Amino acid sequence: MLRYIEGYVQKVSPAKAPAVVGALLDCEAPDEFINNLILSVRSLLPVDGLVDAVERRNRLKLLTPFLEHLISEGSQDPHVHNALGERASVRACKGKRMDSGLAWLFQEGEANRCVLGSTAWEAE
Repeated sequence: MLRYIEGYVQKVSPAKAPAVVGALLDCEAPDEFINNLILSVRSLLPVDGLVDAVERRNRLKLLTPFLEHLISEGSQDPHVHNALGERASVRACKGKRMDSGLAWLFQEGEANRCVLGSTAWEAE
């Protein structure tokens, strides 16, 4: 069944990938399959819709590799940067270690504070 879903998203309608990913998350599909599906159609995906679908299910962590990949390709899409920044701020402000690619959000010399744009949060 997953093979047909992958074919649909890749060849028939990549624009509907956010709805498909949301349904797969609701059905508890394997994270590896979802990540591979997202990465296979990365340039055709509406990032804002994908972020909304995944965020509604509190699974934004799942998109981190995809978002970091888009950043490394030079993406200037604000939705990509906002989602990655939100993910980083949540991790940093919960006192957890940040991914190395997200370290730019920390203000130097202030290890107990994370900054996203003009907003700063104190780490717990």
